[in-house]
Amino acid sequence: MKMNILLKSVNISDPSSSHYNSIKDILISDGKIKSIEDNIESKNKKFKIIDCKGKHLSQGWVDLKADFCDPGNEYKETIESGLKAAAAGGYTHVCVLPSTNPFVDGKTQVEYILRKSESSLTKAHPIGSITKKGKGKELSEMYDMNLSGTRLFSDDLNEVSTGMLSRSLLYSKNINATIISLPKESSLSNQTIVNEGLASLKTGLKGDPSISEEIEIEKNLSVLQYTQGKLHLTGISTKKGVEKIKKAKTEGANLTASVNIMNVLFDENEVLNFDTNFKIIPPLRTKEDKEALLKGLKDGTIDAIDSDHRPHEQDEKDVDFQTASFGCIQLQTTFAAFNTFFPKNTALFIEAVSIKAKNTAQIKEQAIEVGNEVDATLYDPQKEWKMEKKEILSKSFNTPFLNKNLKGKVCAVFRGNKILEF
Repeated sequence: MKMNILLKSVNISDPSSSHYNSIKDILISDGKIKSIEDNIESKNKKFKIIDCKGKHLSQGWVDLKADFCDPGNEYKETIESGLKAAAAGGYTHVCVLPSTNPFVDGKTQVEYILRKSESSLTKAHPIGSITKKGKGKELSEMYDMNLSGTRLFSDDLNEVSTGMLSRSLLYSKNINATIISLPKESSLSNQTIVNEGLASLKTGLKGDPSISEEIEIEKNLSVLQYTQGKLHLTGISTKKGVEKIKKAKTEGANLTASVNIMNVLFDENEVLNFDTNFKIIPPLRTKEDKEALLKGLKDGTIDAIDSDHRPHEQDEKDVDFQTASFGCIQLQTTFAAFNTFFPKNTALFIEAVSIKAKNTAQIKEQAIEVGNEVDATLYDPQKEWKMEKKEILSKSFNTPFLNKNLKGKVCAVFRGNKILEF
Protein backbone atom coordinates (compact mmCIF):
# COMPACT_ATOMS: atom_id res chain seq x y z
CA MET A 1 0.00 0.00 0.00
CA LYS A 2 1.36 3.42 -0.96
CA MET A 3 1.93 6.02 1.74
CA ASN A 4 1.43 9.56 0.45
CA ILE A 5 2.15 12.18 3.09
CA LEU A 6 2.98 15.87 3.09
CA LEU A 7 4.76 17.16 6.18
CA LYS A 8 4.25 20.91 6.47
CA SER A 9 6.79 23.18 8.18
CA VAL A 10 8.87 20.51 9.89
CA ASN A 11 12.23 21.22 11.51
CA ILE A 12 14.79 18.77 10.10
CA SER A 13 16.97 17.58 12.99
CA ASP A 14 19.04 15.00 11.14
CA PRO A 15 22.73 16.07 11.39
CA SER A 16 23.60 14.10 8.25
CA SER A 17 21.02 15.94 6.14
CA SER A 18 21.94 18.91 3.95
CA HIS A 19 18.74 20.49 5.33
CA TYR A 20 19.83 20.15 8.97
CA ASN A 21 18.19 22.70 11.29
CA SER A 22 16.04 24.16 8.53
CA ILE A 23 12.24 24.24 8.37
CA LYS A 24 10.91 22.59 5.23
CA ASP A 25 7.93 20.86 3.66
CA ILE A 26 8.60 17.19 2.94
CA LEU A 27 6.67 15.11 0.44
CA ILE A 28 6.71 11.35 1.05
CA SER A 29 5.32 8.96 -1.55
CA ASP A 30 5.58 5.21 -1.97
CA GLY A 31 7.87 4.98 1.04
CA LYS A 32 10.44 7.46 -0.26
CA ILE A 33 11.18 11.14 0.18
CA LYS A 34 10.13 12.72 -3.10
CA SER A 35 10.66 16.40 -2.37
CA ILE A 36 12.04 18.77 0.26
CA GLU A 37 11.15 22.41 -0.37
CA ASP A 38 10.37 25.64 1.47
CA ASN A 39 6.75 25.29 0.44
CA ILE A 40 4.99 22.42 -1.30
CA GLU A 41 1.41 22.78 -2.43
CA SER A 42 -0.51 19.56 -2.97
CA LYS A 43 -4.02 19.51 -4.37
CA ASN A 44 -3.92 15.74 -4.49
CA LYS A 45 -6.64 14.58 -2.08
CA LYS A 46 -4.91 11.23 -1.75
CA PHE A 47 -2.11 12.92 0.18
CA LYS A 48 -2.33 13.04 3.96
CA ILE A 49 -1.22 16.47 5.20
CA ILE A 50 0.38 16.71 8.65
CA ASP A 51 0.90 20.13 10.24
CA CYS A 52 4.37 19.93 11.77
CA LYS A 53 4.79 23.41 13.24
CA GLY A 54 6.98 23.07 16.32
CA LYS A 55 7.79 19.46 15.45
CA HIS A 56 11.11 17.93 14.42
CA LEU A 57 11.98 15.10 12.05
CA SER A 58 15.10 12.99 12.47
CA GLN A 59 16.31 9.69 11.14
CA GLY A 60 14.49 6.80 12.80
CA TRP A 61 15.77 5.93 16.26
CA VAL A 62 17.55 2.72 17.22
CA ASP A 63 17.58 1.03 20.61
CA LEU A 64 20.55 -1.26 21.09
CA LYS A 65 19.23 -3.19 24.09
CA ALA A 66 15.69 -4.28 24.92
CA ASP A 67 14.37 -7.45 26.54
CA PHE A 68 11.12 -8.67 24.95
CA CYS A 69 10.96 -11.88 27.05
CA ASP A 70 9.63 -13.85 24.08
CA PRO A 71 9.81 -16.80 23.91
CA GLY A 72 9.53 -18.13 27.46
CA ASN A 73 8.18 -15.22 29.52
CA GLU A 74 5.42 -13.80 27.36
CA TYR A 75 3.45 -12.85 30.47
CA LYS A 76 5.94 -9.99 30.90
CA GLU A 77 6.25 -8.92 27.27
CA THR A 78 5.83 -10.25 23.76
CA ILE A 79 7.62 -9.27 20.59
CA GLU A 80 4.42 -7.62 19.40
CA SER A 81 3.79 -5.60 22.58
CA GLY A 82 7.45 -4.66 22.85
CA LEU A 83 7.53 -3.34 19.29
CA LYS A 84 4.34 -1.33 19.87
CA ALA A 85 5.93 0.29 22.93
CA ALA A 86 9.10 0.92 20.93
CA ALA A 87 7.21 2.64 18.11
CA ALA A 88 5.41 4.89 20.59
CA GLY A 89 8.83 5.76 22.01
CA GLY A 90 10.07 6.83 18.57
CA TYR A 91 12.08 3.75 17.64
CA THR A 92 12.01 2.34 14.12
CA HIS A 93 14.60 -0.30 15.02
CA VAL A 94 15.15 -2.33 18.21
CA CYS A 95 17.98 -4.74 18.95
CA VAL A 96 16.38 -7.55 20.94
CA LEU A 97 18.37 -9.20 23.74
CA PRO A 98 19.05 -12.96 23.50
CA SER A 99 18.33 -13.83 27.14
CA THR A 100 14.98 -15.47 26.45
CA ASN A 101 13.93 -19.05 27.17
CA PRO A 102 15.46 -20.65 25.20
CA PHE A 103 18.44 -18.35 24.66
CA VAL A 104 18.88 -16.99 21.14
CA ASP A 105 21.91 -19.13 20.28
CA GLY A 106 20.95 -20.47 16.84
CA LYS A 107 19.24 -19.52 13.60
CA THR A 108 15.91 -21.08 14.64
CA GLN A 109 15.51 -18.59 17.48
CA VAL A 110 16.67 -15.70 15.27
CA GLU A 111 14.14 -16.58 12.58
CA TYR A 112 11.40 -16.90 15.22
CA ILE A 113 11.93 -13.24 16.23
CA LEU A 114 12.10 -12.11 12.61
CA ARG A 115 8.87 -13.92 11.70
CA LYS A 116 6.95 -12.55 14.67
CA SER A 117 8.06 -9.00 13.94
CA GLU A 118 7.76 -8.89 10.15
CA SER A 119 4.41 -7.05 10.11
CA SER A 120 5.47 -4.37 12.62
CA LEU A 121 6.61 -0.90 11.66
CA THR A 122 9.49 -1.10 14.11
CA LYS A 123 12.02 -3.61 12.87
CA ALA A 124 13.40 -6.15 15.35
CA HIS A 125 17.10 -6.99 15.09
CA PRO A 126 17.83 -10.17 17.08
CA ILE A 127 21.05 -10.13 19.08
CA GLY A 128 22.59 -13.60 19.11
CA SER A 129 24.22 -15.03 22.20
CA ILE A 130 28.00 -15.37 22.28
CA THR A 131 27.89 -18.78 23.94
CA LYS A 132 25.42 -21.64 23.83
CA LYS A 133 22.52 -20.95 26.21
CA GLY A 134 24.54 -17.99 27.48
CA LYS A 135 26.41 -20.31 29.82
CA GLY A 136 29.91 -19.36 28.71
CA LYS A 137 31.18 -22.85 27.91
CA GLU A 138 31.24 -22.98 24.09
CA LEU A 139 30.55 -20.60 21.25
CA SER A 140 27.03 -20.38 19.87
CA GLU A 141 26.08 -20.89 16.21
CA MET A 142 27.40 -17.45 15.33
CA TYR A 143 27.89 -18.19 11.64
CA ASP A 144 24.35 -19.50 11.09
CA MET A 145 22.83 -16.61 13.04
CA ASN A 146 24.88 -14.16 11.02
CA LEU A 147 23.54 -15.69 7.79
CA SER A 148 20.04 -15.03 9.15
CA GLY A 149 20.88 -11.36 9.67
CA THR A 150 22.42 -11.13 13.13
CA ARG A 151 25.21 -8.56 13.40
CA LEU A 152 25.45 -8.21 17.20
CA PHE A 153 26.33 -10.88 19.76
CA SER A 154 25.98 -10.69 23.53
CA ASP A 155 25.45 -12.89 26.57
CA ASP A 156 23.49 -10.00 28.12
CA LEU A 157 24.05 -9.86 31.89
CA ASN A 158 26.27 -12.95 31.99
CA GLU A 159 30.01 -12.37 32.25
CA VAL A 160 31.99 -13.62 29.26
CA SER A 161 35.27 -15.30 30.23
CA THR A 162 38.53 -14.03 28.80
CA GLY A 163 38.87 -17.11 26.64
CA MET A 164 35.35 -16.89 25.20
CA LEU A 165 35.70 -13.15 24.65
CA SER A 166 38.92 -13.73 22.73
CA ARG A 167 37.49 -16.55 20.63
CA SER A 168 34.30 -14.65 19.81
CA LEU A 169 36.17 -11.48 18.83
CA LEU A 170 38.47 -13.48 16.55
CA TYR A 171 35.56 -15.34 14.99
CA SER A 172 33.44 -12.21 14.57
CA LYS A 173 36.09 -10.75 12.26
CA ASN A 174 35.18 -13.38 9.66
CA ILE A 175 31.50 -12.40 9.64
CA ASN A 176 31.82 -8.63 10.18
CA ALA A 177 29.99 -8.78 13.50
CA THR A 178 30.29 -6.88 16.77
CA ILE A 179 30.69 -8.45 20.21
CA ILE A 180 28.80 -6.72 23.02
CA SER A 181 30.14 -6.93 26.55
CA LEU A 182 28.71 -5.70 29.86
CA PRO A 183 31.79 -4.85 31.95
CA LYS A 184 31.06 -6.50 35.29
CA GLU A 185 33.55 -8.72 37.12
CA SER A 186 31.34 -11.47 38.55
CA SER A 187 33.40 -12.28 41.64
CA LEU A 188 33.29 -8.64 42.72
CA SER A 189 29.65 -8.10 41.70
CA ASN A 190 28.28 -11.39 43.01
CA GLN A 191 24.79 -10.80 44.50
CA THR A 192 25.37 -7.06 44.72
CA ILE A 193 22.31 -4.82 44.71
CA VAL A 194 23.24 -1.14 44.98
CA ASN A 195 26.33 1.01 44.46
CA GLU A 196 29.11 0.48 46.98
CA GLY A 197 29.32 3.72 48.91
CA LEU A 198 26.54 5.97 50.16
CA ALA A 199 23.81 3.64 48.88
CA SER A 200 25.18 0.48 50.47
CA LEU A 201 26.07 2.30 53.70
CA LYS A 202 22.61 3.82 54.19
CA THR A 203 20.51 0.88 52.99
CA GLY A 204 22.58 -1.96 54.43
CA LEU A 205 22.38 -3.73 51.06
CA LYS A 206 25.37 -5.39 49.42
CA GLY A 207 27.31 -2.85 47.37
CA ASP A 208 28.65 -3.20 43.84
CA PRO A 209 32.13 -1.62 43.65
CA SER A 210 32.94 0.59 40.69
CA ILE A 211 36.23 -1.30 40.35
CA SER A 212 34.21 -4.28 39.10
CA GLU A 213 33.39 -2.33 35.94
CA GLU A 214 36.81 -0.78 35.64
CA ILE A 215 38.75 -4.06 35.89
CA GLU A 216 36.47 -5.69 33.33
CA ILE A 217 36.89 -2.78 30.91
CA GLU A 218 40.66 -3.18 31.18
CA LYS A 219 40.34 -6.89 30.42
CA ASN A 220 38.02 -6.27 27.49
CA LEU A 221 40.31 -3.64 26.01
CA SER A 222 43.37 -5.88 26.34
CA VAL A 223 41.59 -8.73 24.55
CA LEU A 224 40.32 -6.33 21.89
CA GLN A 225 43.84 -5.09 21.24
CA TYR A 226 45.07 -8.69 20.94
CA THR A 227 42.32 -9.89 18.60
CA GLN A 228 41.77 -6.71 16.60
CA GLY A 229 38.05 -7.48 16.53
CA LYS A 230 35.13 -5.11 16.98
CA LEU A 231 33.77 -4.53 20.50
CA HIS A 232 30.84 -2.64 21.96
CA LEU A 233 30.85 -1.96 25.71
CA THR A 234 27.35 -1.57 27.10
CA GLY A 235 26.05 -0.34 30.44
CA ILE A 236 28.93 2.00 31.24
CA SER A 237 28.27 3.59 34.63
CA THR A 238 31.48 4.96 36.14
CA LYS A 239 33.69 8.00 35.61
CA LYS A 240 36.87 5.90 35.42
CA GLY A 241 35.14 3.61 32.93
CA VAL A 242 34.49 6.59 30.66
CA GLU A 243 38.12 7.68 31.00
CA LYS A 244 39.42 4.23 30.02
CA ILE A 245 37.17 4.09 26.96
CA LYS A 246 38.21 7.58 25.91
CA LYS A 247 41.90 6.64 26.13
CA ALA A 248 41.33 3.45 24.11
CA LYS A 249 39.46 5.32 21.39
CA THR A 250 42.22 7.91 21.22
CA GLU A 251 44.66 5.05 20.63
CA GLY A 252 42.55 3.77 17.73
CA ALA A 253 40.64 0.86 19.26
CA ASN A 254 37.77 -0.52 17.16
CA LEU A 255 35.38 0.28 19.98
CA THR A 256 31.96 1.76 20.65
CA ALA A 257 30.15 2.23 23.95
CA SER A 258 26.70 2.96 25.29
CA VAL A 259 25.06 3.95 28.54
CA ASN A 260 21.69 2.95 29.96
CA ILE A 261 19.26 5.87 30.19
CA MET A 262 18.70 5.41 33.95
CA ASN A 263 22.40 5.85 34.72
CA VAL A 264 22.45 9.16 32.83
CA LEU A 265 19.40 10.51 34.65
CA PHE A 266 19.76 9.36 38.25
CA ASP A 267 22.35 8.72 40.96
CA GLU A 268 22.47 6.40 43.96
CA ASN A 269 20.35 8.70 46.13
CA GLU A 270 17.25 7.35 44.36
CA VAL A 271 17.54 3.93 46.05
CA LEU A 272 17.55 5.35 49.57
CA ASN A 273 13.73 5.18 49.72
CA PHE A 274 13.82 1.56 48.43
CA ASP A 275 11.79 2.21 45.26
CA THR A 276 12.36 -1.05 43.36
CA ASN A 277 12.02 0.69 39.99
CA PHE A 278 15.51 2.05 40.66
CA LYS A 279 16.97 -1.41 41.18
CA ILE A 280 18.97 -1.85 37.98
CA ILE A 281 22.15 -3.34 36.51
CA PRO A 282 24.58 -1.63 36.63
CA PRO A 283 23.43 0.14 39.79
CA LEU A 284 22.95 3.87 39.99
CA ARG A 285 26.34 5.32 40.85
CA THR A 286 27.51 8.63 42.35
CA LYS A 287 26.58 12.09 41.13
CA GLU A 288 30.14 12.46 39.85
CA ASP A 289 29.78 9.26 37.82
CA LYS A 290 26.45 10.42 36.40
CA GLU A 291 27.93 13.74 35.30
CA ALA A 292 30.87 11.95 33.69
CA LEU A 293 28.46 9.86 31.58
CA LEU A 294 26.78 12.96 30.19
CA LYS A 295 30.18 14.52 29.52
CA GLY A 296 31.20 11.31 27.75
CA LEU A 297 28.14 11.57 25.52
CA LYS A 298 28.99 15.17 24.69
CA ASP A 299 32.60 14.50 23.72
CA GLY A 300 31.83 11.31 21.77
CA THR A 301 33.38 8.82 24.20
CA ILE A 302 29.94 7.29 24.72
CA ASP A 303 28.24 6.65 21.40
CA ALA A 304 24.67 5.61 22.20
CA ILE A 305 21.94 5.73 24.84
CA ASP A 306 20.16 2.44 25.52
CA SER A 307 16.70 2.00 26.98
CA ASP A 308 17.71 -1.25 28.73
CA HIS A 309 13.98 -2.05 28.63
CA ARG A 310 13.32 -4.90 31.09
CA PRO A 311 9.66 -5.71 31.82
CA HIS A 312 8.60 -7.44 35.03
CA GLU A 313 5.14 -8.20 36.34
CA GLN A 314 3.88 -6.46 39.46
CA ASP A 315 4.63 -9.19 41.99
CA GLU A 316 8.29 -9.17 40.92
CA LYS A 317 8.55 -5.49 41.83
CA ASP A 318 6.07 -5.02 44.67
CA VAL A 319 8.35 -6.81 47.12
CA ASP A 320 11.27 -5.79 49.32
CA PHE A 321 14.18 -4.19 47.50
CA GLN A 322 16.54 -7.12 48.02
CA THR A 323 14.09 -9.64 46.53
CA ALA A 324 12.81 -7.49 43.62
CA SER A 325 13.88 -8.18 40.05
CA PHE A 326 16.35 -5.85 38.34
CA GLY A 327 15.22 -3.40 35.67
CA CYS A 328 12.29 -1.36 34.42
CA ILE A 329 10.44 -0.57 31.20
CA GLN A 330 11.89 2.37 29.30
CA LEU A 331 11.09 2.30 25.57
CA GLN A 332 8.20 4.77 25.70
CA THR A 333 9.95 7.21 28.02
CA THR A 334 13.66 7.21 27.08
CA PHE A 335 13.44 10.29 24.86
CA ALA A 336 10.95 12.16 27.03
CA ALA A 337 12.94 11.50 30.19
CA PHE A 338 16.23 12.65 28.66
CA ASN A 339 14.57 15.70 27.12
CA THR A 340 12.93 16.56 30.46
CA PHE A 341 16.19 16.32 32.39
CA PHE A 342 18.47 17.82 29.72
CA PRO A 343 16.35 20.04 27.44
CA LYS A 344 19.43 21.84 26.11
CA ASN A 345 20.95 18.56 24.94
CA THR A 346 18.11 17.17 22.81
CA ALA A 347 20.30 17.23 19.68
CA LEU A 348 22.83 15.09 21.55
CA PHE A 349 20.18 12.46 22.20
CA ILE A 350 18.97 12.46 18.59
CA GLU A 351 22.44 11.89 17.16
CA ALA A 352 23.16 9.18 19.73
CA VAL A 353 20.01 7.12 19.07
CA SER A 354 19.85 7.64 15.32
CA ILE A 355 23.16 7.97 13.48
CA LYS A 356 25.55 6.56 16.09
CA ALA A 357 23.29 3.71 17.16
CA LYS A 358 22.68 2.78 13.52
CA ASN A 359 26.40 2.64 12.88
CA THR A 360 26.93 0.41 15.91
CA ALA A 361 24.12 -1.95 14.87
CA GLN A 362 25.15 -1.90 11.18
CA ILE A 363 21.76 -0.54 10.17
CA LYS A 364 21.75 1.49 6.98
CA GLU A 365 21.48 5.23 7.47
CA GLN A 366 18.57 6.92 5.71
CA ALA A 367 19.34 10.63 5.83
CA ILE A 368 16.46 13.07 5.38
CA GLU A 369 17.27 13.62 1.70
CA VAL A 370 15.32 13.39 -1.54
CA GLY A 371 15.40 9.89 -3.00
CA ASN A 372 16.03 8.06 0.25
CA GLU A 373 13.64 5.57 1.76
CA VAL A 374 11.84 7.14 4.68
CA ASP A 375 13.00 5.86 8.06
CA ALA A 376 12.19 8.68 10.41
CA THR A 377 10.84 9.87 13.75
CA LEU A 378 8.62 12.94 14.18
CA TYR A 379 8.72 14.45 17.67
CA ASP A 380 7.75 17.57 19.61
CA PRO A 381 10.42 18.52 22.18
CA GLN A 382 8.07 21.01 23.88
CA LYS A 383 5.01 18.78 24.28
CA GLU A 384 4.17 18.09 27.92
CA TRP A 385 2.39 14.90 28.95
CA LYS A 386 1.92 12.50 31.84
CA MET A 387 2.91 8.83 31.72
CA GLU A 388 -0.35 7.31 32.94
CA LYS A 389 -1.00 3.58 33.11
CA LYS A 390 -3.42 3.77 30.18
CA GLU A 391 -0.59 5.16 28.02
CA ILE A 392 1.63 2.12 28.57
CA LEU A 393 1.73 -0.27 25.61
CA SER A 394 4.08 -2.74 27.25
CA LYS A 395 2.49 -5.70 29.07
CA SER A 396 4.33 -4.63 32.23
CA PHE A 397 4.13 -1.41 34.24
CA ASN A 398 7.42 -1.30 36.17
CA THR A 399 8.47 2.26 35.42
CA PRO A 400 9.80 5.04 37.66
CA PHE A 401 7.92 7.53 35.48
CA LEU A 402 4.38 6.33 36.19
CA ASN A 403 2.14 9.37 36.76
CA LYS A 404 5.11 11.68 36.28
CA ASN A 405 5.02 14.78 34.06
CA LEU A 406 7.39 14.61 31.11
CA LYS A 407 8.39 17.01 28.35
CA GLY A 408 8.92 15.76 24.81
CA LYS A 409 6.54 13.55 22.89
CA VAL A 410 6.87 11.33 19.84
CA CYS A 411 4.23 12.27 17.27
CA ALA A 412 4.81 9.65 14.55
CA VAL A 413 7.23 7.10 13.16
CA PHE A 414 7.75 6.24 9.49
CA ARG A 415 9.48 3.30 7.85
CA GLY A 416 8.97 2.51 4.19
CA ASN A 417 5.26 2.42 3.46
CA LYS A 418 4.28 2.30 7.12
CA ILE A 419 3.33 5.13 9.46
CA LEU A 420 2.12 5.19 13.05
CA GLU A 421 0.84 8.42 14.63
CA PHE A 422 0.52 9.04 18.36
